[in-house]
Amino acid sequence: AHRTEALQRELEASGSRLVDQLAQGDAERARLCARVETLEERLAASESDLREAESEVTKASQEASEAKNVASKAKRQLAESQQRLLTPSPQAQSRLRHSIGEPLAHLEPLFSGSGAGAANKLLQEDMEALEEEAR
Repeated sequence: AHRTEALQRELEASGSRLVDQLAQGDAERARLCARVETLEERLAASESDLREAESEVTKASQEASEAKNVASKAKRQLAESQQRLLTPSPQAQSRLRHSIGEPLAHLEPLFSGSGAGAANKLLQEDMEALEEEAR
């Protein structure tokens, strides 16, 4: 009878330890499940953030490409405008040649051939007159 009671107490103690261990195991399993759930939520959020960031990078890359194209076009247009401003039109070149050519045509005989002597003489007379006035 003592032996049966001792075995029964041992069995109850062992059962109690097993129940405690099961309770601890259940608590640990619940804690780990909660941790896994938290990590899965964080992973889902991270994946969402990553997709959003990839979308933003793609959009920024497209905008940068568009800005580069606009800048290239503006640079090309500026160069064309500068070229147009610096190069007179054929009509303007013709008018310029005509407006300069007429007065020069009248002066040309003074500086070529026998006219050169006459021009030099006129200049010499002018210089002498200026020197006299200065005195």
